[in-house]
Amino acid sequence: MPRDTPYAGVAAIFRSELEAGRPPKVFEDGGRLRDFVHVRDVARANLAAVRTPARPGELTAYNIASGTPHTVGEMALAPAAA
Repeated sequence: MPRDTPYAGVAAIFRSELEAGRPPKVFEDGGRLRDFVHVRDVARANLAAVRTPARPGELTAYNIASGTPHTVGEMALAPAAA
């Protein structure tokens, strides 16, 4: 996700708002689905990609996803429940 959109780094933004005693700001209706991926999973995927032998002259694209979409509204509520 581009970093200049309202939901880039949304988990950290929502947590920071809650820690400051403010409710998380959710744009639109909060119903947009996103596939949130934990940073540890991203790191593991990057290591796996680096360790995979490349074919000479070829580039390979990898998508990193959890496969379980959640709404932005669910993500806004998750830190408050923790």
